[in-house]
Amino acid sequence: KLYQKSILMQNGKAMVSLELIKDQNYAVLFWAQYAEQNGNELVSPYYVTDNLYNVTLKTGDFLKSNDDKREAFSGRIYLSNVNASISEDIVLGRAVAQINIATTLPDPDDFYEVKLNKSKVVVSKAGSAFNVALQEASGEQTITFNDGVVPSGQLTVSGKSYEYAAMNYIFASGNVGVAFDIATEAHGTVTTEEIPEIPVQTNFRTNIVGNLLTTEAKYNVTLD
Repeated sequence: KLYQKSILMQNGKAMVSLELIKDQNYAVLFWAQYAEQNGNELVSPYYVTDNLYNVTLKTGDFLKSNDDKREAFSGRIYLSNVNASISEDIVLGRAVAQINIATTLPDPDDFYEVKLNKSKVVVSKAGSAFNVALQEASGEQTITFNDGVVPSGQLTVSGKSYEYAAMNYIFASGNVGVAFDIATEAHGTVTTEEIPEIPVQTNFRTNIVGNLLTTEAKYNVTLD
C-alpha cells in the first residue's frame, strides 16, 4: 500500500517521521523540488505521480531557459522486516542533469564590448520521465527552453573562464542533441546548428564551452 507525506524543507534540510508497521518490508522514496504558493495550491515545475514512478517536466511556451527552479532531488531506501526504531541520514542527489553553455567574449580593450542578453536552448532526446524507485530516467522528448535572461557569472573549465550563456536541467536517459540561440544587447543573435550526441548523466554537469559567438577574419592589405 502507498503512503505519502509532504514536508517543507528549510535550508536544504528536513526531518521526516514515519510510523511503520513491524515485520513489514518498505520502499521509502524521496522527491524534493521547488514549489511556490498560488492561492491554495503549491505549484512546481514537475508533474509528480502518487507513486513517484513517472515524474515529468511541465513544458510549454512558459518554459524559459536559465531557470534554476527546475533543480530537483531524489533518493530511496529499502527496509526489510522492520522491527526496531530507525534513525538514519539520507542525502538526496539531483534527479536531473545540468547542461551549461558558456562562451569566450572579445576583449573590449582590443576590439568591442559584447554583452550577452538572452538565450534559447533546444534539447533533443532528453528523458521524458524519471522513476524515483529505479533512480533512472526513461523515454525521449525534445524540449524547447524559450528565451530567458542569461545566468550571471562565469564558468571555469580546465583553468579557463567563460561567460555563462545558458543553464538548464533535463532528465538524462542517453546522449542528447543541443542547439541554441544567444542574443546580445547590441550585436545581434548567434544561432547554432544542433550539436549531436552530447553525453549527459543524472546528477552531473555537462559543459559546452568555446568561442561560440565570433569567427576569425584575416585580411592581407596591400596598397596599389
